[in-house]
Amino acid sequence: MESPFASSRKRPRSFSQDNPHQLPIPVRELELRQKRLRLDDNHAHPLDSQASVSAGSLLSPPSSNLNYTYQPPQAISDASGFDDNGEGDDSDPEGLYGQEEEVKGLSDQIQISLVKSGLQFERVFLPEGVLDKLLTRDAVLKELLRNSIPYDKALCLVDYIMCGAKKLFAIALLSLDNRKLHAALDEFWKAPVDKFGRPFDDRSLPLDEKKLDDLLERKRRMSGKPVKPAIWRSSVTINRFLTDQWAFLAPTLPPPPGTFVLEVCEQTILPFIDRNEIVDDVGAFGVVYEVTPHPSNITDGRLKGFHIAVKRLKLQHTKDSPERREEELAWKREVSTHHDIAQMNHPHIIDFVAAIRGVVIDNAPAHLLLFRWADQGNLNSFWKNNPTPKVSAQLVQEMMVQFLGLADALDKLHNWKTGSYRHSDIKPDNILSFSTPARAGQMSSDEHPDIGTLKLSDLGLAKYHVEATGYRHQTSAKYTTHRYQAPEAAINGDGARSTRYDIWSMGCVMLEFVIWLLYGSDTLKRFNLQITNKANGSWFTKSGQTAKLHDTVALTMDFMLANDPECRDGTAIGELIKLVRGRLLVVHLGPDRKLKRAETFNGVDSPATEIPSIQVQQVGDGFVKTLPTGRATSEELHEAMKNIVANVERRDNYWFTGEGNRDLILQELRKLFTNTVKPKLRVRTPTMLPVDVCLDIDPTTLTLDWHGFQIEDTWGDLMRSKEKCSFCDLRWKMGDTVKIGLPGLTVSDDQHLALMRGWLKYCDGHHECKPRPDAPLPTRVLDLGTTGDDDTIRLRETQKGDSFHYIALSHCWGKNEHFSTTAFNLQDHMRGIQVARLPKTFQHAVRTSRSLGIRIGPGGDFDKQSAKMEEVFSSAYCVIAASSARGQGDGFLNPRRKCDYVKVVNATDKAGVYVSLFRDDFKEHVLNSPLSERGWVLQERALARRTIYFTEWQTYWECGDGIRCETLTRMDNKLISYLGDPDFPQKLSGTGSNRGEKIRFYEDLYRHYSRLSLTWKKDRPVAIAALEKRLHRDLKSSGKFGVFDDNRSLLPRSLLWQRGEEVPSLTKISFPPETSMRLPTWSWMAYDGGIDFLDLPLGEVDWDVSEIKGNWTKPQMTLDIRHGLGPPQQSTQEAELMAKTRNFKPAMSGTTEFDIIYDIPDQVPRDSASLKCVLVGKLRVNSDVPKEQTTYYVLVIALRQRLLMADMYERVGVGRMLGEYIDLDNWLPRDWVKIK
Repeated sequence: MESPFASSRKRPRSFSQDNPHQLPIPVRELELRQKRLRLDDNHAHPLDSQASVSAGSLLSPPSSNLNYTYQPPQAISDASGFDDNGEGDDSDPEGLYGQEEEVKGLSDQIQISLVKSGLQFERVFLPEGVLDKLLTRDAVLKELLRNSIPYDKALCLVDYIMCGAKKLFAIALLSLDNRKLHAALDEFWKAPVDKFGRPFDDRSLPLDEKKLDDLLERKRRMSGKPVKPAIWRSSVTINRFLTDQWAFLAPTLPPPPGTFVLEVCEQTILPFIDRNEIVDDVGAFGVVYEVTPHPSNITDGRLKGFHIAVKRLKLQHTKDSPERREEELAWKREVSTHHDIAQMNHPHIIDFVAAIRGVVIDNAPAHLLLFRWADQGNLNSFWKNNPTPKVSAQLVQEMMVQFLGLADALDKLHNWKTGSYRHSDIKPDNILSFSTPARAGQMSSDEHPDIGTLKLSDLGLAKYHVEATGYRHQTSAKYTTHRYQAPEAAINGDGARSTRYDIWSMGCVMLEFVIWLLYGSDTLKRFNLQITNKANGSWFTKSGQTAKLHDTVALTMDFMLANDPECRDGTAIGELIKLVRGRLLVVHLGPDRKLKRAETFNGVDSPATEIPSIQVQQVGDGFVKTLPTGRATSEELHEAMKNIVANVERRDNYWFTGEGNRDLILQELRKLFTNTVKPKLRVRTPTMLPVDVCLDIDPTTLTLDWHGFQIEDTWGDLMRSKEKCSFCDLRWKMGDTVKIGLPGLTVSDDQHLALMRGWLKYCDGHHECKPRPDAPLPTRVLDLGTTGDDDTIRLRETQKGDSFHYIALSHCWGKNEHFSTTAFNLQDHMRGIQVARLPKTFQHAVRTSRSLGIRIGPGGDFDKQSAKMEEVFSSAYCVIAASSARGQGDGFLNPRRKCDYVKVVNATDKAGVYVSLFRDDFKEHVLNSPLSERGWVLQERALARRTIYFTEWQTYWECGDGIRCETLTRMDNKLISYLGDPDFPQKLSGTGSNRGEKIRFYEDLYRHYSRLSLTWKKDRPVAIAALEKRLHRDLKSSGKFGVFDDNRSLLPRSLLWQRGEEVPSLTKISFPPETSMRLPTWSWMAYDGGIDFLDLPLGEVDWDVSEIKGNWTKPQMTLDIRHGLGPPQQSTQEAELMAKTRNFKPAMSGTTEFDIIYDIPDQVPRDSASLKCVLVGKLRVNSDVPKEQTTYYVLVIALRQRLLMADMYERVGVGRMLGEYIDLDNWLPRDWVKIK
């Protein structure tokens, strides 16, 4: 394939097709001479058909050699033989003409030096430094003379070219013929300097048509000649020149220090000469290339000689689409993480090379992340490639040293700067092995394998955070692996996670490594199969809201400690196994754990037949262990590994004993995997009479006298019988505890409906949850009639004196056309609506409401009632939540997900119990449902007095007394119960919670709400307005739009919100012009995106309420006409802040005592003089600490408008800084400003 420069006189280098790793081979001299013909304007160029190059993000090329003294063209007389048409005299004082066939020209030398790109096929580039070797003064002068440039003029051009225009000269030389080359060099040389005083040279590259036009315009204004030079009148010439330039602009790697992202043009050619494509499922990155960089373009000596891994982002959506913006944000987050972690420069963290955006690969735009390639792959592939390692003291020691390095890397990640990084996805696939250089390629079957240097990789999921509070949720890390996740991930879902999440995962990897080392890859595979039995099994077993270490894991470690001499006391591996057993694979985090989990209770309060509880317990002798002190921190792991590695003087055979029969130990260990005894199932009743149980039973019904029985099985027995016995299959899968309740019900059948009616009746009679008799009614409701009525319902306006129960519906709108009442169909709906015309979700709501005996169903025009949300939901007799429906057309009375159970029948009276897998998971089924992702539903749930949730698994009931499951299980959780309070937030206020606890809770409520989705972004202040009203009442405060003011600390504290850590930038919400809704910049409700609050110590901040004042008036209401009957909206008229501003000076980059988080970083004024700060509070310190060394918490504001009375400013960010950066003493009355 010819290069972009191929023509009848030019030929690229050729390549070996047999060995793609071989460097390019020069073209044969004979072929070069045969093609050495000159082009004129009548010859076609291979690239003439290409479109003109468009401007893009321009990449500054590597600087050229600028040691020569540049002589401006104005100092040379134009009479020296060169005019604008490229004509001159033909003098040749040095006799250099006539040597074309004897001396290979520079054009040919450059051609044969071009290298074919291995990543962007059919493209070529010139390696860095080649031009400096080829373009000597003599060589350039000879080439100019060979191209008929007069000698005097050639001498001037040589100075210009050598001074910094080598690339311009080379591009022109390869792209243009004689006359055009003359004219182009003259244009470049005589070009006037730009606005920065720089001549036109290599720093002006890359060029586009606009740059060329600007160049010609500057020259026209200088010379007064309006005519465009002839060389630039041809689009073919322009396209050829602009296309050929890219071969000389391949970037060097890594980019210059401080370059966050290497922004390149679409036409940029990356300096890679070979690629090996590996398609892998790596989260958002679907393709990984192993590439070979050209050594000349690598500036970091540590990367020379190594291959590079290129991770390519899947850009699956169209440009400017919301989905594409999400892809871009995900990429930016990963780049930011890698860029920050790379500053650690840790030997056991993967080497980050660069992030590149804008390049085109395989005819598609690509965002790339570059890392050093791991030549030995990840740990899984390393173990697979070395299935039977030969254990030795050296190999054990190398393993321990690498574990020490990984522990140190985790310690650095977890304690980085002012916060920490949590990796979140440590597993063998994400630990890479880099071979030891001295041993590369020297392994043999007689030597132990080279473990190399182990490095943590795939840090794009790492989460930077300060210490998580008990209410902070997991907001990222979508692609974490279930197999190596810590138990808190399953128990708490997206709840708070500490950095000790990584410690569990590291314990899994360490144990797998030891099993491979001592027993080989086959035994490791058997071990993992015993854990999983399914594709996504974890290293713990979960039962309800509790978890424990998987039996196989615990018994394997116990066996190794008791039976393998390499693991006994006083050996390195023994110490490691005890560390993993006692401090790493520990479910309990320890006394400082702040996560909260639900307490689960059996049974119900209402009268019912007593059912015996079933529990699983360990029976018989076994490994006796003391209660753990909690899972280790990364610092403790690091210290423990240092002790293991340093403890070499205890005994001679510390690293390796060489004792014992390895084959016998291996045989016994494999027996353990097939004969592990499952915990014995017992049903506890007043008497325990053992009975024999035949395993060859009916697969659906097990008939037993359940007044007392005991079952004992081995895993082998259960494995053989589970395929034909449902009860055995159930016990094979189950965890520690089996709950007793109703079996799976058919949705909306008689039993199901009776259960829901029973919940309502019991709550009416025993709790204080039902609405007051005088509770206000909505303006309009739907009259559903009774079950036997015609399939017609009617919209009904309530009248004074009406008194009835009604049900409210909480549901997702969905993406399709919405069914709603508007001004255009109001009268039609008053006359009647056919139920069959309703969306499926509404049809199911009608059926459910009628079945519950409620004639008045979910509301008429919901949009109109949104301003009365508090009354609508808090006055409803009950709320139906369609948790499983993603839209109006989905419905919620659909067939459930299957849950296996077995009926155990009493032989005498045929009564029975049902044994099923534990499936009561309110958090997963309800709180993580599609419905709970909506912004409106948080408010709906808090305002509802009681709610029935219809999920894909079962039905849940929630009222002020707790949560009931369809299985008859009752759940209680302090945090969850606050939102289920029928008089929210009375339960929080009545529990003795202090002011600080309430503030933390309300802040977390806003954090959570800000991350929920809204179909209409402008609903952000409205969808929580009723809830906010109650919060103001509870705190006895005024304020608006997420800001509280009690003339104490609430105003400054609530103003110190910030964009979320995972959010690169907030987006200003555009409110429709037909409403007067204009939110101020100091309110987070004015923006789209998740928010957090500055992490301020409670009781340790002195708030300066004199520096900022709020002006709150009663909100005016305006009409939202989105649906014709829209909700009244709040106006911001008169809602403003007055604040005293102060000047501040930015600190040097990297200063830890100065930190500003901008709301929209790209829109921050570049002129720092237009930025001011407002003192909100300061850290409480001793009186002897000077104010310059005191930490202040500030709002950062920018000038918006100069006014007569007080200037107008807007908020742009928030932060903290020492007093030394703030002008604390000098201020004037003029410094009081308005913040809008």
